Amino acid sequence: MKVALILNANLYCSPYAKIYSKILEDMKIDFDFIAWDRTNTGETGGLFYNKSFPYGKGRKLTWFVNYFGYSTFVKKLVRKNKYDKLVIFGPQVGFFLYMFLRRNFNKKFAFDYRDIFIDQKAPKLFGRLLKMSAMNSISSPGFNPYLPKGVEYVQSHNFDIDILKKGLADTESTDSTFKRPITILTIGSIRDFDENYQVMSSLRNNPDYHIRFIGRPDKDGEKLKSYSVTDEQTNVEFIGFFKDEDQKNIISEADFINIFRPTKVKCSSTFTNRFYYALIYRKPMLVTKGSIEGSYVEKYNLGLALDDCTQLDEKIKKYISEFNYEKFSDNCKELLQLFHSDYDIFKQRFTEFISD
Repeated sequence: MKVALILNANLYCSPYAKIYSKILEDMKIDFDFIAWDRTNTGETGGLFYNKSFPYGKGRKLTWFVNYFGYSTFVKKLVRKNKYDKLVIFGPQVGFFLYMFLRRNFNKKFAFDYRDIFIDQKAPKLFGRLLKMSAMNSISSPGFNPYLPKGVEYVQSHNFDIDILKKGLADTESTDSTFKRPITILTIGSIRDFDENYQVMSSLRNNPDYHIRFIGRPDKDGEKLKSYSVTDEQTNVEFIGFFKDEDQKNIISEADFINIFRPTKVKCSSTFTNRFYYALIYRKPMLVTKGSIEGSYVEKYNLGLALDDCTQLDEKIKKYISEFNYEKFSDNCKELLQLFHSDYDIFKQRFTEFISD
């Protein structure tokens, strides 16, 4: 048995692929990552299509030509290495491989869905693709209203199950008290200028707050950084790349995790990695009201679900004045246990797919 996990991105941009590879390793199944070195970093650890194509760049024709080239590369590799089963990540790859999958891998591939994208422009084709798949995984229940009906979906969250288990076992994983100044942390990819600028502006030069942005910035992140300098915001700090092993310590030093994001469907329907880490390390969140994350934050009282950042200072201090760490920790644990159950179902289904 040999399996290919086929991505449309660099491996370092696809940590969720390890959810599958870890299960395959436990099953002692031979597998390869087939990935696209879109950033021309010389990445290792898989079989790479080495053609630079920056994320979010290119007109429709350029996009089509690049994906066609990648799909041709994938088909050649799959034929050459004679894989028995495939895992397809994302509708882009699925669409370009559609006829190939239909002829050679009908009910012999699993499909993984983590972002609303081109599938919304071709719902009938997408529905046929999902019905050819032996298993369809989604990373958020927020996708359900936008996905084809009559198809069974299994939940596959964006977390490392071992880290989640540690979070469940550790009820005092971080400091349970709020410090002064109150540290608001945005960790990971730094993007979404308008929303993050709202957070910054609402607490501008307020000595009660320390606002930290830690991670790789995209063009919005760079713009955000430049505005903080222009506006002379003394309580804002930007730090770039961080090592995975430093993540726990960085989050432990924070008081709130900022996940205030745009209201567009692509954002409001997804769980961010920050959401899971806030639960695991017991940190209240700032999220967008009406989003899938907002619905869980409100239900379990895990922070503030915001329409906007008007009077954010008062809202945060009111939340802190009513905060009960023991109850908060129990709510985090309850939700993590629910997500753990989702993982158990996913693992069982994926194991059955591989073993069948």
